[in-house]
Amino acid sequence: MVDKLKVEAELKQILEDWKNAFVNKDTDGLTKAYMPDVIMFDVKETFKGIGAIRVLWEVALPLVSIKPESRHEELKFDISDNIAVVTGYFQMISDNDGPGLRARVTICFRKTEQEWKIFHEHFSLPYNFETDQIELEQH
Repeated sequence: MVDKLKVEAELKQILEDWKNAFVNKDTDGLTKAYMPDVIMFDVKETFKGIGAIRVLWEVALPLVSIKPESRHEELKFDISDNIAVVTGYFQMISDNDGPGLRARVTICFRKTEQEWKIFHEHFSLPYNFETDQIELEQH
């Protein structure tokens, strides 16, 4: 039987490592938690495979402000023996005075022989069909 508190702590550490890699603009650190055949549904497009995600960050990181801040919020963990799903919010704050971006996120992990790896990730933003606009959530 799986020790859910232990797994939750391991997953939180993976997310913390990812956050630190993001803040430090470290592409290797951003991609190390992904399985080779990962699929990411991003706000704008779909990325298939770790190579595509690496290219995303190589292009995007230079566009991010000098020292961004990020955090995961309101995380909920659903854990079984070899699959874990984490839902919550990803908050990105640049070094300007704006509110930043708060996206909804679902991260799906699979337990390999050695560690937990991300096999699917989904980012989304609230969309208002009446105004045909994204409505940024602020917290």
